[in-house]
This record gives sequence, structure tokens and C-alpha cells, in this order.
Amino acid sequence: MRCIQHQFLLSALLSRYASDEYASSFNSEDEDKCADVKCTVGEYCKEGKCHCYDFCPSDWLIHQSKICVDGYTYSHTCDLYRNICYCRKGDPRCGDERYFNGHRADSDSIIRYFAECQELTTKCNWAVQRRYFRYQFILWLQQLLRSRSYGTDPRNVLLRPRSEHDWLALDSLLAKHIGRNGENAGPLLSFVFCELDVDKNGMIEERELAMLTQVALPTLACLEIFLGNCISGRTISRDTWFNCFEIDSRDTMLCSNFV
Repeated sequence: MRCIQHQFLLSALLSRYASDEYASSFNSEDEDKCADVKCTVGEYCKEGKCHCYDFCPSDWLIHQSKICVDGYTYSHTCDLYRNICYCRKGDPRCGDERYFNGHRADSDSIIRYFAECQELTTKCNWAVQRRYFRYQFILWLQQLLRSRSYGTDPRNVLLRPRSEHDWLALDSLLAKHIGRNGENAGPLLSFVFCELDVDKNGMIEERELAMLTQVALPTLACLEIFLGNCISGRTISRDTWFNCFEIDSRDTMLCSNFV
């Protein structure tokens, strides 16, 4: 599930790239030296050592999908992981203005959303939206769950795979009519919290929250303002999550209900 799927996709493409583009420079001795070497995303192995890619595979140049990372726009995820590699190794190409716009990326760099970076505060009239945004956001989450059976968009990283049988069991619970004051939203918001809390520590951390913003932004321009009222120390506790939506704790459900 989730944004890590993008890393798997990138790893697969870069691995194929290594075998195709670099095959002519690898001999059997190189292959033996690399047999037990584990390189991270954005690297390839040669002569038993991990090296940063000099450029991205041609696939990424043909099918560009811009991403917003820490306020910097990248052409695609390949460039992001290539830059992380450069910066980690102290390579002078770290933050290259031509490709990375001066961004010195590291392992903590998070993809905020899959589009060119925008000044979302100018797109959100919070004075008007604040009264109904909570309700609109809950309906958006409900619609996301309803469309889960048909979506093939790789950016839909919020929901982990489930069997059709499991989804049918959840449907009646999650598809109840939501009132303007959040009536019946407790089970749905409980489910979303449990999906985001990947490490099951009872909190949504910054990297976990990114799984939500990657799906919702920049469409829901007011989302970051709304969530900003819930975040404390870069985390959202279970109680704070429900308080943000003004949901009574008696209407919530434990994660053990969503296997």
C-alpha cells in the first residue's frame, strides 16, 4: 500500500535501467561483486559499490509526473531519489539548479502531493470555507472509499489492498449517510485514522500524514490549514484527530475492528 509503492516502482525501473543501460560496462566479475550488495533507491551497484545515477532512465523523461517536495517541484520521483543520493554522499550535484531547483534533499524529504508546487493558501478562502470544510472533507473521504474498487491511479496511495470480501464487510459500516454536523462519521474517520497509522503507535506522524496529502492535494486547497489546527509536534494523536472533526469518542471505533 501507500507511498512506498512509488519506491517499489522506482526501484523496479531503475533496476531494469541498470541492466539495460549499464550492461555493456558490467562484466561477470562486477556481477559477482554486486551479488550481495544492497543499494538504496536512486543507486546502482558497480564493482561492489553503490553509485548515484547520473541521469534518470528514459521512461521517466517520457512520462513526467511532477511532484511537490518541501516546497520544491521535481519533474518526477526519479529525480528526487537521485538528488537524495547526491546530497547523502556529498556530491557537488546535490541541489543542482537545473534539475533540483537548489533543494538539498535528504531521507526526511517528503512528497507532499503529485503536482507542481502551488501556493495553496491563495487558493483557499478559509474565512468562507472553515464553516463547512470539515463536512466537505468527510464526504471526500467517504467518496474515496466508495471509489476504491474502480481506481487504478497509482497516486491513490491511502488505502491498502483488501479482498473484495473484506470490502463488502466494511461497506455497510463506512457508507452511512453523513450529517452536516458529522453524524455517523465516527466509523469512517476511525477507519481512515487506522489506515494512516501504519506503525500502529496510536499517532499519525508526518510521513504517514503525507499519504493523505498526496491523494488530497492540491484539490482540497484548505486541507493543510484544517490539519494545521490538529498537528502538535508533527504528529496527530487519536484523540486530537477526532477532536479536529468534532466527533465524540463514544462514536469512534478501535483499529481492531478493521482487519
